[in-house]
Amino acid sequence: MTSVNRINWLRRGANELRTEVEEVTSSRSSKRRFKTLLDTLAYGIQGALPQLLALLLLPVLTRVLTKEDYGIVNLVTTFSAIASGFIALQLPAVVGRFFFDYEEDRVARFFSTVLFASCLIGVSIFSLLWIFGDFFVALCYPKSKLSFFPYFFIASVTTYLGVVTRCCSTLLQVQRKATSLLVSSAVVAIVQAGVTLILVVWLRWGPLGVFLATASSAFVNALILLILVRDSIRPQFDVSIVRPCMAYCLPLIPHFFGAFLYTSSDILILERYTDLAAVGIYGIAVRLTGPLRICVDAFNRANSPQFMKLSLESKADTVREYRQIITKWTAAMLSAWVLLSLFATEVLTILVPPEFYAVSPFIPILAAAYVFRGWYCFAVQPLFFEKQTRWIPIITLSSGIVNVALNFALIPIVGAIAAAWTTLIAFALSFVIALVLSNRSYRLDWNAGINAAMACTAVLTVLLSELVFIDLNALARISIKLAALVMMSACFFHVSGILGVHQRLSGRPVES
Repeated sequence: MTSVNRINWLRRGANELRTEVEEVTSSRSSKRRFKTLLDTLAYGIQGALPQLLALLLLPVLTRVLTKEDYGIVNLVTTFSAIASGFIALQLPAVVGRFFFDYEEDRVARFFSTVLFASCLIGVSIFSLLWIFGDFFVALCYPKSKLSFFPYFFIASVTTYLGVVTRCCSTLLQVQRKATSLLVSSAVVAIVQAGVTLILVVWLRWGPLGVFLATASSAFVNALILLILVRDSIRPQFDVSIVRPCMAYCLPLIPHFFGAFLYTSSDILILERYTDLAAVGIYGIAVRLTGPLRICVDAFNRANSPQFMKLSLESKADTVREYRQIITKWTAAMLSAWVLLSLFATEVLTILVPPEFYAVSPFIPILAAAYVFRGWYCFAVQPLFFEKQTRWIPIITLSSGIVNVALNFALIPIVGAIAAAWTTLIAFALSFVIALVLSNRSYRLDWNAGINAAMACTAVLTVLLSELVFIDLNALARISIKLAALVMMSACFFHVSGILGVHQRLSGRPVES
């Protein structure tokens, strides 16, 4: 064999080997995506079940509970959100990251240590809430004249049970046991709906029935999850595990409160400058935009373990794969936002009495905030992977401070609708800051041109449908909205590759 033939033979062999490697890589990538899709579906159903039941109960509850009752529910729920930030010092969050640092035979020791430490810290914080409850309530809501017992006490018990729930559910999440979490969620949702019907609708216990139903379902949820993770619980406690975990989770406490500032502080400020009815209207709007929040949270829960695992294998492969994932996610999420925005008015006429129709203008604004929340979840993953949690509070506190400042400035002038706009601004700002910080150490490819074009198209679709055709009769308006939604979504799915297109507008190949 001549040297030329030898070189050609080696080239053919190298090309064949490269082809085999690409086929194996593509097969693994497809399996990962399929698993992520299944997990997203499971988490989506898990999150949608309580929301779906709440949506089905909404026409009943809005005829039993007043706007003022909904205002009380929102105030107590916000108080619970504040308490959940420090009741276990964010220690359960370490399960989602440190799980991957332990060999299989040490996972049980690690998880048991985190679970027991979280519960012990939670007992201490709960005791402080119990003792100084009235002071904290008066500090948060000076205008409401509410006392700690019984509403806030029941909510605090529910928050403590959430410590156990979060530890166990995070372990099942990183173990990719989405189906188990789905079954648990289904049982809990049914329990909560049943108890709510008995206490609120039948016995007419008002907000008290709502909180007791939530506490009952939280207890059932914690019990089921403990049973599901029982093989990972041992009578073991390792102080050496706690130290690095605390170094990881403590920066997440200011992060949590920063997130609270731009997600829930509007309720505190609304309580000061408006009445309980306005707080109730805003709370209904938040509930009706829940489907988009569920989609974001479900995908993030399914995606996070995959991102961590894939990044450990190869950052370059992760960047290539997530270019496609982010683009497809954006196409689907923007389509969902347009759907919710276009048909908000029609949905309200079906679900709630006329006195709640004022919710309508809030929905497109709050729903858009969750689109930015989804982009933020992609942007922040590199920081969690690199264990650079010190930057997380900077993101959330900056966005939170801006949100609070805008709320104080605008709510007294514009009213409750200002809270929706400031929430959107805060979510957008958190995404931008997270993107800038994560790009310093681990830069993802966002396919920015295509995603920006889709976002602009979605906004124009909503504006044109609402402004140009507002004077048409209901049937014609609905038909035009539906046609616009279908054409826009088809275009998005084509460009992003969801429909199996093999060529981007940019000329780069797309895996289906």
